[in-house]
Parts: sequence; structure tokens; C-alpha cells
Amino acid sequence: MTPEEQAAHDAAQALVAANPEELKKQVAALNLENAQRRHREKELADQLAGFESKQKAEAEKAAAEKGEFKTLYEGLKGEHDGATARMVAMEGALNKILEVEIAAIPEKMRGLVPGGDVSAKLEWIAAAKTANLFTGAAGPGVRTPGEPGAEGKMKRSDFDLLPPAKKAEYISKGGKITD
Repeated sequence: MTPEEQAAHDAAQALVAANPEELKKQVAALNLENAQRRHREKELADQLAGFESKQKAEAEKAAAEKGEFKTLYEGLKGEHDGATARMVAMEGALNKILEVEIAAIPEKMRGLVPGGDVSAKLEWIAAAKTANLFTGAAGPGVRTPGEPGAEGKMKRSDFDLLPPAKKAEYISKGGKITD
């Protein structure tokens, strides 16, 4: 023992020998204080366990929500990818329809088709057809589809663009097809 520890030990021995009742009171007070500290320590340990349990539950809930969001994201991404693929396919089909529609317009009138996206062009062509822009009112020297030219002849490429009813009408009017 160090000299300080020895001095404390000797003082305690002297106190025990001098007044044993006082010492018992001090021991009882210390035991009570110790019991209160143990009780407080248990309360704090219970609070800590509750806090840790709550944190763990919140973390598990957040992980579950994250998993739900991931599942939702993957589902929506699949739908989006499918819709994008369908949109690309439809754009291709619309471009082909536009090509056919433009080919059906007399060559001298194709410059009237406005610029813009495919749907705007198709809408304009539909409105022009409704207004009979490409028939009868085509102007001098421009043959409308389904009518024989000045000599009663039509190019095979123009004839092939006609619908079957117009082809039959053309032939019945005495129209001739040239290559």
C-alpha cells in the first residue's frame, strides 16, 4: 500500500474502534445510497434498452419502406420502359403512314405540307383531304388522283397509290396506265 492508502486504512480502523454505532449508521446510509444507485442504474439501462429497441424498429421500418419503394420503382420502371417501346413502335408506324399519305399527294402540291412533327403533318393532310384540297381544285395542268391525264394516261406509280375503288373508276373512264 501507498502511504496515503495506509493512512486512510488506519483512520478507518481508529473510527471503528472508537464508535461502532456511528459506523453502522454510515454503513446503512451507504447501503441505502448504493441500492438507490442500483435502482437508478436499472432504470437507465431499461431506458437505454427501450431506446435501442425503438431505434432498431425504426431502422427495420425504414428498410422495409425502402424495399417497398424499390419494388414500386422497379414496377413503374418496367411500365415506363414498356410504354417507351410502344411509343417508339407507334412513331415508326406513324412515319410509314405519313410517307404513304405524302406519296398520295400530287407531286406539285407536296410543298404545301407544313413542317413540324409527324402528328401535325398527318392532321394537316387529313384536314386538306376533308377540304378536297388535292382533288378538282388542284389548278390547271395538275391531274388529280383517279382522273386520266391530258392524254388519258397515268403513270403506274401514281396508279398503284390509288385505293381499289378509284382504280376501278379510272379504268372504267377509259384511263390508260403507263410505265
